Amino acid sequence: MAFRFSISNELVKTREQFQSSAAAVENLLLAATSLGLATVWLGILYLIKDDVLKFLGEPKGEFMAVVPVGHAATSSRGPQKQPLEMKVRYLDR
Repeated sequence: MAFRFSISNELVKTREQFQSSAAAVENLLLAATSLGLATVWLGILYLIKDDVLKFLGEPKGEFMAVVPVGHAATSSRGPQKQPLEMKVRYLDR
């Protein structure tokens, strides 16, 4: 499964665009997981973005992340989660 979108280099430079893109990728990861699909966010590929764009046939394009989506070869329980109290701090009003 592949998703493709194009945005200009000028738009990518803003913090809001990075945040919006990150939220969209996170929503994609959550939606795929809810459908029983496996995903991984390959943001590290941005370091070799010119090679990735050439491979995708978009040499002048831009991307924020590459997210393979499919069925996992093996099952995983995921990481051990810490209790909520260790991660959340409630503030008194």
